[in-house]
Amino acid sequence: MNELDEITIKSAAKGDKKSFKKVYDHYSSFVWKVIFRTVKGDRDAAEKILQDVFIKVYKKLTSFKFSASFSTWLFRITYNETLLYLKKKKKQNERLVPFDDSFGKEDKNVIYENKELVTMILNKLSTNERFLLVSREVNDIPFEDLAQITGQTSGALRTQLHRIKEAIKKHFKTDDV
Repeated sequence: MNELDEITIKSAAKGDKKSFKKVYDHYSSFVWKVIFRTVKGDRDAAEKILQDVFIKVYKKLTSFKFSASFSTWLFRITYNETLLYLKKKKKQNERLVPFDDSFGKEDKNVIYENKELVTMILNKLSTNERFLLVSREVNDIPFEDLAQITGQTSGALRTQLHRIKEAIKKHFKTDDV
């Protein structure tokens, strides 16, 4: 991903709304894709998390020190906010009777040949596994950045991704998954 220039980020950190809008416009679609796939296509959840991410970015932008790329810092926030949301939702769902309100809704933002298969694969993965698979294989985030985002080593993430892929292949008994 191309990084936004340091001047714009520093200006946004000082409270310049036009600069922050540039930050949002530059990164929001990529952040949206990561969140959307991590929450299994739940549009409402993705919108809420996206909003929470950029509110946190706005509040914490002065703490960004340019020791890593801005996108790595942003995706760490995205990762944390997504996990926080999912933990809250899990607690909430434990107290409620499940209801599938997605029945009949068609996702018009995701286009791929075999939507049912991809959805089935992603639904069988844990939140962390989905995040890793989507971030690395769909969004091509480098392992080094993912290591900073998740707090794990890049080697551990490579091993984990390899195991995820092997489990998917074994489960679906196909080499082209």
